[in-house]
Order: sequence, then C-alpha cells, then structure tokens
Amino acid sequence: MARTARPVSRTGIYHVMMRGVNKEAVFAQESDKKVLRHLFYAKKSSLEVVIYSYCIMNNHFHMLMQCPMEDLSKFFHLAVGAYAIYYNKTKDRSGHVFDNRYKSECVEEESYFWNCLRYIHNNPCKAGLTDIPHQYIYSSFQEYLNQKSYILHPKAIQLYRQHFGSEKAFREFHQGNSLNSFLDTQEDLFRQQTEVARMLLRHVTEEEKIPSEENIWLNSKLKKVLRERLIETLGISKDKADSLMKMIVFSETN
Repeated sequence: MARTARPVSRTGIYHVMMRGVNKEAVFAQESDKKVLRHLFYAKKSSLEVVIYSYCIMNNHFHMLMQCPMEDLSKFFHLAVGAYAIYYNKTKDRSGHVFDNRYKSECVEEESYFWNCLRYIHNNPCKAGLTDIPHQYIYSSFQEYLNQKSYILHPKAIQLYRQHFGSEKAFREFHQGNSLNSFLDTQEDLFRQQTEVARMLLRHVTEEEKIPSEENIWLNSKLKKVLRERLIETLGISKDKADSLMKMIVFSETN
C-alpha cells in the first residue's frame, strides 16, 4: 500500500514525534540521549533546518522545527538512521529501532506554535522524570535560559527574546496550559484529551452556574454543551466525547 503524502505546512513549521519500536525505551540511558542530541546537532548543519524546540524522552522524542519538506525527511533519515546503527551495535541487537516513520503535524498559527513549544518542554514533568522543566537537560529549555544555541537555531533565541523579554516571563508561561491537543504517543494523547476534558468541564459548570454539589451527569444541558465543546475542541466523535465525559465525571465524583 502506498504511503499517504504528508500535509505540507504553509509556514514550513512542523511538530515531529518519533517513538521506539514496540514502545521500547530506546533512549533509556543518558549516553543514548547524548548520542541522539549530538546527531541532531551534526545533521542539521548541512540542511536548511531551523529547530525551535526539542525533548528526548525515554522511548520517544519531540521536535518543533521549520524547513522544506524534503529537508525534513533528509534530516530524520540521516539522524535517526545513524542512531539506529549506534543502538544496534552497542546493544548487540539487530532489526528496527523505531516505530515506522516519524509522525508530523503542521504548525500554522502563532498561538499553537508557543503552546506546542511549552507542551514539548513540559513532557518530562508529565512523565514524572522531573518536577520542573528547566531541570531536564535533554530538552531545549536550558538552551533558552542560557540563550546559547546548540541544537536550537539562533533564530529561536531571537524569537524568545522578542516574545518573552525575560527569563521570568518564559518560566511563568510554562506554568500555564491550553485547550490544544498535540501530536504524541497514543498513551500521552489520551492523557492530553482527559486533561482538556476536565478543563472544559470546569469552564462549562462555571458558565452555566451549576452548583458543585449537583449531580453533573444528570444535568442534560451540561452534558449537551460539554459534548459539543469536546467534539469541537478535540475533533473527536460523539461516542468518544461521551466516553470522556463518563470517565471524568466518575473520577470527579469519587
């Protein structure tokens, strides 16, 4: 079966995620993360690639980057291919290291760009690898704080200065959240949707002035409004929206 053509971003900016085969922790060791980070640095120099954000987790990585589609494919072919050779050799194994092709989504709105950057930096906190995003050394957060580009393109540091103006503002921004849902592993995508559903539930109950002690699931108006918001915000089906509602309402009342 022919591969589906990737959507081309009108801004040239993409959020990219790639996971280890069979959900394996192919970056579990610090030495593995260091090798992949070095490969990102080595392979970007020969291509027209602007990296705005990255984070290397234990079994997958995220990048926010801008480049022509052909350079996007070349970059990952070179970096990921070299990592697979390293990994198989050092772990005395053979076969695929990554789960199919990298996944990508187009980033075409400024608000989505910054929310996506924050989501990438906060990944280690969500996974319990650290309490504070800047403490995790295998992401671009520290490069922004130090204002020194290694994996990041100098353009990223320039945008940081223009948009935030101070380290304090940048840190405070990372304490916020959004109703966006971002490309991720299946498990993390479900977690994102659950968090968004809880935020929407709070918003709707406040808007409709529903008392906290009321049995939310019996309120037909709330159910209707919440279902519509979930479908619109997350782009999911009615059945999926109902399933999310049941889960969050049950957890809120138990």
